[in-house]
Amino acid sequence: MMRLRGQQGQQGQQQNELSDQEFLNLFYNKLTISNFKDKIKTEADALRYCQASGILPTRNTPPPYCPKHPNIAMKILNEQNRNQLGFRYICSLKPACNIKLEPTKNTWFYNANIDLRQGLHIILCFVAGLRHNQAVREVEVDDKTIGDWFGYLREVQEVVVSQPRKIGGIYEDENGEIVSHFVEVDESQICNRKFNRGRLYNTETSRLWIVGGVCRLTRQAFMVRVPNRTIDVIDYLLETRIELGSILITDAARVYMGVHNRIGMEHESVNHSLNFVNPRNSAINTNMIESRWAAVKQKVKSYKNTNYVETCIAQYLYEFEYLNPLKEKYSYGEVYKKLVSDIVRVYVGPDPNRRPLELVIDDWDEVIQ
Repeated sequence: MMRLRGQQGQQGQQQNELSDQEFLNLFYNKLTISNFKDKIKTEADALRYCQASGILPTRNTPPPYCPKHPNIAMKILNEQNRNQLGFRYICSLKPACNIKLEPTKNTWFYNANIDLRQGLHIILCFVAGLRHNQAVREVEVDDKTIGDWFGYLREVQEVVVSQPRKIGGIYEDENGEIVSHFVEVDESQICNRKFNRGRLYNTETSRLWIVGGVCRLTRQAFMVRVPNRTIDVIDYLLETRIELGSILITDAARVYMGVHNRIGMEHESVNHSLNFVNPRNSAINTNMIESRWAAVKQKVKSYKNTNYVETCIAQYLYEFEYLNPLKEKYSYGEVYKKLVSDIVRVYVGPDPNRRPLELVIDDWDEVIQ
């Protein structure tokens, strides 16, 4: 036992001698559920990870401005016993202004009711796809805590996915030629009951429509809940989600007729009432986007009201585009790293030079006139 303690102490000392980047690399390397507690042994290790990854500020982080005096930067007030970071921020005009701020304000762990180590462990459980009851046993917290923090992580995914961007466009192939990306677009009704069989959902949910698109080569995708499938809505999505120069592939629905003339994008279609693949060209099909609908519907149907539809779609898109490719090539470490980097983009902390990502919502009232 004495020898084992000596070995553990030596390992802890070696870990403390690592630079922050080396510490992060060691943590991400071959990260699994089973070895998390060996990598983050104490709250001190958890604090170091949080500060090295940007989840929590350090003493070198630019201080925030005073809420009462917006042009006055606050300064550090050393309070070793106040919190784990050992400091707070206080207005530089003290004693005229005695406003103090916690360094965790606007961070992922602000007002958290769990330890840092538990919080990091919950992120790994989420990344690994553990169910609530499994995460409860793994982290040793109650079910409500797991539910709350899993919900916060889904909100981060929703914010990231909502950021405006376009998929497709053109690219240079291995021969140096400029080639257009194929972008498949399709729409699907969520919670549609066939032959009056299956689970009953409320009438609002049963009329939900989603329009989605995916770039075949890059796997970049979008899925948007839409109020209807009119030309105004479809054209708005094609113009705001897909780069010009793409080759648009859809089914033969009437709403897509004339889309080439309306938005100036090359358009190919396949008539699903006759074929699933265009008989003239086998590349003209919507198999990739249609294969995604089943997974999305499975997530949406697990909820019984429409409040979670966007969150379910965002979670699926985030996993499909960002997490799954990393899981296929790497361990959970790279997936964990990606999710934490997005947490830091949403919860930027006290640094006044950083602006948080915010949820972007389409203004359908403006689109539909």
